[in-house]
Parts: sequence; C-alpha cells; structure tokens
Amino acid sequence: MNNKLIFLGLIIPVLMLLVPNVYAGGPRNDPDERYDHIPGAAECWVDGYDAGFAGKYDKDRAQECANIPGNQYNASWGYGCEGAGYMPDECDDFKKGNDNVNHESLQEENRRNCYDDGYEDGRNNPFDHDRDSGCNDYSSSYYNGFLAGCESVEGNTREICETFTDE
Repeated sequence: MNNKLIFLGLIIPVLMLLVPNVYAGGPRNDPDERYDHIPGAAECWVDGYDAGFAGKYDKDRAQECANIPGNQYNASWGYGCEGAGYMPDECDDFKKGNDNVNHESLQEENRRNCYDDGYEDGRNNPFDHDRDSGCNDYSSSYYNGFLAGCESVEGNTREICETFTDE
C-alpha cells in the first residue's frame, strides 16, 4: 500500500509537468478559427465583443471589419451584448446609435464595470452567477469585486464571503 502511495506521489507531479496547461476562455477570446489566418479578424472579433459588452456600437469599426471575411465585429458583438446581461431589445437599441469608441480602453472599462457591479452586490445583494459568468473574460473581476464589497461590511470575513459565492 505504501509503495503505491509513494508511486502516485511521484508520478502525479511528473504528469503535471508533461501535460500542457489548458486555459479556457470565454467567447471574447474564442474567435471563429476558420478566420485565424486572416489579418485583422481576431482584432475585429475582440473589438466587437468588448463593444457589445459595454453596450456600445461603433459603426465605423463595424464597417472596417465588414470587409474581413466572417464579419467578425458584428459576429462577436451580439455575444458581448448578451454576455453583459442586456436584453435583446436593449442590444437592438445600442446598434441604432453610433458611439465613438476607443477600443483600446474598452477591456479595462468592462473589467472595471464588472468589479464595481460585484462590489455593490457584495455589499447589498446576493452573488449574481449570471453576471459573474458574463464577466469571466475580464479577469474574474465580478467575483473579486463581490468579495471586496462583502468584506467591507462590518463583521464579514473572506471565508464568510466566499460561502456566498457558492450558493
């Protein structure tokens, strides 16, 4: 019995070194692989997702990306809008406008909004699993914000707050 445990104790770390790590991302980092070889396609995908998540629509960027096969901006925009928790009619309304979007700053804006939403919920509301799932592409920011908000309430500890995220 002890020999088997020693063997397992040795083999598991070796296997962990040999098996490559797999990082699963959400739709933001999962563009259509049929277009991987096309210059600009991945950037259009990320820009579209980030804009949709922020509830913004950049017609100029969408037009630029429409010339790339697969129309990556519009293809991912809906995923972003839905992932942020907007209703279909809200997403339709966003597309009617034309926001002058600084795409380089959208990822940070979305991350910050997720954190702030989590912080407010941690102070006053239950953990929102749907919002957390939508925010996963932004560094677990909703979860971290929730814990920070929950811990800011007098008497709450990290352990107590973590139990609220499991329910």
